[in-house]
Amino acid sequence: MAETLLQLVDLIQTHVVSLTAAYTDAGLPVPSLDDATQSPPPPQEDINQLTSLVVSAAAQLIATITPAKSTLLGTALSVSPDPVLINGWR
Repeated sequence: MAETLLQLVDLIQTHVVSLTAAYTDAGLPVPSLDDATQSPPPPQEDINQLTSLVVSAAAQLIATITPAKSTLLGTALSVSPDPVLINGWR
């Protein structure tokens, strides 16, 4: 499992560097949490693909290191109960 984690971290790091370069090459600002007026993602296909890859790898990393019990509990608590089931059939 340690190798998988390191591969995900490497994948994220490598593609964030590529993503930053793609923004710079396109003459666009790199997204920042400090910028509340951040515009929508640019239409450049390479930026969209790199963004998707980084987001997917980050989600996989989070899913991999999150304990199973935490995932199950979080999932169970995030489901909205059906009002029909709570109130019964009327």
